[in-house]
Amino acid sequence: MRMMKYVFYLLIGLLCVSCAVDDGDEMSRENLNSANLSPEYYGRFEGIWSINGQNIGSAELEMGVQQVYSILPLSPDVQQAIARKLGVEALDDVRGGSYGVSYLETAYSASSRYFTLLPNDVEMTVKAKGHEHKVQLVMELNNAKAVYDKRTTAFVAFFLLAGVRLDGELLMEYKPSQTIQFKSTKKTRTSGD
Repeated sequence: MRMMKYVFYLLIGLLCVSCAVDDGDEMSRENLNSANLSPEYYGRFEGIWSINGQNIGSAELEMGVQQVYSILPLSPDVQQAIARKLGVEALDDVRGGSYGVSYLETAYSASSRYFTLLPNDVEMTVKAKGHEHKVQLVMELNNAKAVYDKRTTAFVAFFLLAGVRLDGELLMEYKPSQTIQFKSTKKTRTSGD
């Protein structure tokens, strides 16, 4: 019984000492300061979408707890395939809203932060001969990645397009999947602005 008493006091003493020692954990101190809660990669970026090196349009990225792209444009070959299927030379209108993507920060180095993206399919409407049609870009769920370069404040994201649906029917299927890239041209706002 006496031995248990000494072990108990020893454990209490170790607990007190470990609580009192400053282990240099910057994260615990930063969490007390709400100004430091936003990661350094939060902010707004202007950038360009491309497929196989071909520029398909520009967009703005709002990087926060989610990545929100102002738009994900249709590539010219997808627009042509839709137009052919609908029996027109060109589409009257293409409407796509913003595209929100969840992500996980999976690694970091002294100069970069790396992310795994969790994309949803992209839905938009097109108009031909006065009628609206639903288009769905089917995104591959695996292997979507992004990287943020802390030195240059550049952000690059890679998505994989597996196919295109038109009014619920498969119009195009890509094997292998096509890589769609967003590359920032400049960071226009930081999280603290």
